[in-house]
Amino acid sequence: MSVSVSVVIPVYNSEKYLGQCLNSVLGQSLHDIEVICVDDGSTDNSASVIQERMKEDSRLKIVRHGVNKGVGAARNTGVEAAEGEWIYFLDSDDWIDSDYLEVMLREASASGLEAVVNASYYWENLSKGVRNKGKLSLFDSDQESLCLPGYIIQNKMLPVVWTRLYRRDFIRSRGIVFPSGVQFSEDVYFTTLASAYMQSEYIFRGPYYHHQVRKGALSDEPNVGYQSICVFRELYHELIHRGLSHEGLRLFYSGPLLIDSSEKFCIIKEFLTEIKPEVIGHKELYVHYDLFLLDLITSCSCYEDYIERYSPNMQLNYIKSLNHQKVGH
Repeated sequence: MSVSVSVVIPVYNSEKYLGQCLNSVLGQSLHDIEVICVDDGSTDNSASVIQERMKEDSRLKIVRHGVNKGVGAARNTGVEAAEGEWIYFLDSDDWIDSDYLEVMLREASASGLEAVVNASYYWENLSKGVRNKGKLSLFDSDQESLCLPGYIIQNKMLPVVWTRLYRRDFIRSRGIVFPSGVQFSEDVYFTTLASAYMQSEYIFRGPYYHHQVRKGALSDEPNVGYQSICVFRELYHELIHRGLSHEGLRLFYSGPLLIDSSEKFCIIKEFLTEIKPEVIGHKELYVHYDLFLLDLITSCSCYEDYIERYSPNMQLNYIKSLNHQKVGH
């Protein structure tokens, strides 16, 4: 049987949520799919959950890493094992509407492009009880789809892989892989690098992806900002190495950030100094917190200078600067 879509699911200690995820993908209205679960060295019963479901559905497969290598490496393994014409990435603690893949494939086939983007998602923070519906300023009220340059989509929408459907041969032929050794923002690297090869991408509003942020998730950690900047730095240099344009791309994202070592400070300062002229030329792509970080770090001569004048917590520094501005007025 031919396979239209390979669904790649990186799995690491997600036993509690995996059943709902597998139910949603194996229950899709699109039947000619394969589901590749990459068990990334789980220490709970995730592998057993998958193996039990494999007895019921031959479309489900498992590939196992002996040790935890990270979500990026797990997705790369899944891509290597994929046989479908298209590749879709699903997180093991999330789920999708029952017609999600059918609509994604239909839109991809109709577009004639190498990738399509579904702008419809729900973002739920389980630890804070907050549920947000995906919204995009890209669309007017009566629009359902658009063809846009990738850099515009990168600036206006979450640069996450679970909103995209990619043609497998496109990903493989361009050597587009997730970066290794990082635990956050690997999506930014992959989606932006892929976009750089395409003149335009098709974005539409379809069925919903349901994304959950759990207590203790990486996105809640204060080290997220530093990891993001490191990934953006790797992406920036990779684009230059490949001779791909980075014009108009967002080149860094600060996020929650602790600069608690000289090594972190030097890496951040070196990169922000390198891209500062381009950031200044495209200030509209950045929020005030990003620009505050840029000015603050590049104005300090060294880590000792930074620590003497400021706190390691960048959010605290930003709040203090806002309070100072209010007092000044």
